[in-house]
Amino acid sequence: YCLEILILFIMEGNYLTSGDLAMWEVRNRNFGYPCDGYGHGYGHNRNGMAATGIGLGAGLDVWKLQVVCRYNWNFGKIKLTDDFDAHLDKLRHTIKIAKILECDRIRMFSFYIPDGKYAEYRNEVIERLGIMLDIADEYGVKMCHENERGIYGETVEGVVDIIKTFEGRIKCVFDHANFITANVEAFPYAYNMLCDDIFYMHIKDAGHASDGSVQIFPAGEGA
Repeated sequence: YCLEILILFIMEGNYLTSGDLAMWEVRNRNFGYPCDGYGHGYGHNRNGMAATGIGLGAGLDVWKLQVVCRYNWNFGKIKLTDDFDAHLDKLRHTIKIAKILECDRIRMFSFYIPDGKYAEYRNEVIERLGIMLDIADEYGVKMCHENERGIYGETVEGVVDIIKTFEGRIKCVFDHANFITANVEAFPYAYNMLCDDIFYMHIKDAGHASDGSVQIFPAGEGA
């Protein structure tokens, strides 16, 4: 049993605006199975959908739902040259909303790296991740890092570096398809390297289409 709920709130009292909330991953408290906008795995971005004006307590308690992960803002999915202070403001704002909804997990990435120069920009990436972690720690929220093409955590080695450097403070989100799009062998190589640290995984796949491009496919139909 799996429920996907798009919850957008109105701006009154303890309600939120639709601009604050795009999509939160929601799972039924009785069953615990998560779902997302794809229909599998964990949450995904959605903007401006199904404004219902459901109250925080009424919406979640009546349906016995629990928000388990915040996926609206792509924290760390920016260039190192982008405005980091503004990015941190969004993180703080999102964490405050997460706490209202009793959500303790937020997805993060590890910044787009120019021309794949991982070693050159490693220290800057680690410094920024540490700042984001410190903010999350203030509120008791877990930051969950997803591997993604083009970021420092594009490669298995980059993800391992992040997990080990922060000694488990950053949780590992294993995205099989994203490894494939980054020309990394997702299984068995990436999985075996990370299996002891995987916090949760996305159930999606990727492979080469007929035109030779790498595309996302349903689970089991990719590489």
